[in-house]
Amino acid sequence: MKKIDTEQLAGSAQKSFSLARDGRLTATQQTNMLTQGMRLRASLISALSAEFADSVKQVDEANQQLTALNGWLTETNTAITHIADTIKQAAAAASLVEKLLKKAVSIL
Repeated sequence: MKKIDTEQLAGSAQKSFSLARDGRLTATQQTNMLTQGMRLRASLISALSAEFADSVKQVDEANQQLTALNGWLTETNTAITHIADTIKQAAAAASLVEKLLKKAVSIL
């Protein structure tokens, strides 16, 4: 018998909920992540007790997609963090250059 990988499913739901609360996303993106997190969580409840015949290939496909989804969700969170850090670095550099230009002897 085959089972859906509930650890991957739970991880995907949890990461979706985390992104849904991430203020760095737009309100629409947060709502979409919340909706998908709720769908994944609802599926988790049923998946905990579901078993499938070994011949059901969709179980393997679903497990592969869940593993990939967990990776994408982690990468998305990392990318958002990198964007926020890049914006902070750009702001710091712009401030430094602006302060430096005020001290310039002349600007053409």
